[in-house]
Amino acid sequence: MNQARATISTPTDVRKSVAILVNNSCTYDSRVIKGAEALAQRGFRVCVFAVKANNLPDIEQISGVVYRRLPRQIKELRNVASKSAADANAAVPSYSSIGRLRRYASDLNRDLIDTSRLVAAFLLRDRWIAFEQGRLKLKHRVRGALNSSLKEFAAGSRRLASRINAKMRIGGATPKEHVMNAMQGIGNKRASPEESDSALRLVNAVVRRYQNAVEAFQPDIIHCHDADCIASAAQLSSALGCPFIYDVHELCAHRWDRSDPEFRDSITAIESQHIHDAGGIVTVSEELADELRASYGRQALVIYNSPRFDSNARFDRDLRSDLKLGEEIPLAVYTGVLAVTRGLERFIKAMQSETKVHFAMVGKQTPELIEHFTELSKDLGVADRVHFVAAVPFDAVSTYISTASFGVIPAVARTRNQKVGLPNKLFEMMFAGLPVLVGDIPQRRRVLQQYGEGVFFPDEEDVDLAPYIAKISAMSGHPDFRKNCRRKGESAAMRVGWLSQMERMFELYDEILDRGDAQSARCRHGRAADGPRSQYHASP
Repeated sequence: MNQARATISTPTDVRKSVAILVNNSCTYDSRVIKGAEALAQRGFRVCVFAVKANNLPDIEQISGVVYRRLPRQIKELRNVASKSAADANAAVPSYSSIGRLRRYASDLNRDLIDTSRLVAAFLLRDRWIAFEQGRLKLKHRVRGALNSSLKEFAAGSRRLASRINAKMRIGGATPKEHVMNAMQGIGNKRASPEESDSALRLVNAVVRRYQNAVEAFQPDIIHCHDADCIASAAQLSSALGCPFIYDVHELCAHRWDRSDPEFRDSITAIESQHIHDAGGIVTVSEELADELRASYGRQALVIYNSPRFDSNARFDRDLRSDLKLGEEIPLAVYTGVLAVTRGLERFIKAMQSETKVHFAMVGKQTPELIEHFTELSKDLGVADRVHFVAAVPFDAVSTYISTASFGVIPAVARTRNQKVGLPNKLFEMMFAGLPVLVGDIPQRRRVLQQYGEGVFFPDEEDVDLAPYIAKISAMSGHPDFRKNCRRKGESAAMRVGWLSQMERMFELYDEILDRGDAQSARCRHGRAADGPRSQYHASP
């Protein structure tokens, strides 16, 4: 089984521009990278707007795709605004004139000033509340001269606040008004709705980060990934008169790392507000598409997050050779990020019973996690059969792991997302011609039975994996079974590999761009500069 980047031909007659929005650094996001490169190979002019991180360059071009990484913090955007037009044009040829850039820099400078005033006002509010609470406590403990002095100090503080109030305004209210509202009742501190709404702060930060850069790029279509970017895409779509596609990787209210109920309610409301403005919606599984249709009444095109496939590609290494294990040794493989939430501990524990099975974890790892799993393996007496393998290029994963005996996805589906999603590692293992040991979740069972082979264990925390490991290990030892797995893997790679998925995506792009009727044209020529602003604004 061979796996590598596929070449997509048939360029479009007119080179359209695509702005892709993602709220990460876009170094490991294979779905975004694969999609961007496929569009570039198709003839689109593509720029991915991502987040600046570590020592990554601000602007770089890879495989025909420009990556523009902007700072996460507002104060760092000043450096971006000061970049010369020549530098910007070198990487993204159609950036606007120097005059437009100066206007953007001027707007940004005003935003920074307003932001500093906002911060100062809230600092004043906090100090005022702390002082008032302290004064009320001391009032009942001390009398006489001390109480009189505190009153004088309070009066002086009020006079100072009064003078500052005349110059600093926040959303039509003065800092003093915010303080007095916060002190109502028994004096408890209360934040304004926007300050307390972490989801709103998140999407506003994305809007501020990308607005000027995307407007300068002047895209014909915007492709935003997940709910973090939907407000930014909707606002830019309205201002520029171009459509946008909403790419839903998961249910925004059911991410495992966002368990706060208020955040979930807020991000769902934001998604609900803008999803009907999208020219098209794509997602990763049929079940997730059903969820979106039930929640919003919108149809979503299913684009599996499957690997790219090239039957003629070669990779100069393979897993079994790297580990120096003979063909007769059962070898299980896990692909993906090494983490404590992936069920790896339960598989290692089950290896105590299956004394011949070796286990390789291939993917991004940290020294701390390697140490954690190494200590666990030593405690269980299986350390000599547990192997840590650094990540290989995502296009080479299927080829690299194809010499293993079977793949394993040991995690239990704890969240709604895990129940309706389809992990790309499932496709990697199927395309490698491996049977897969995986939890019995309807979506995964349907896909694996249709395109591959495997063994399903009950999707429950306390299930002992040992008998299921024994079953799939015995099955994978039969040459005819493995031959059938490889045959199915090759067929699956052709039927649902990334090349076939992007052909469906191209059809959606063509449909949306062809739908660019007179209304879109009027928006582009009449409202590009003064279009209506949504509540997700570029300045505080």
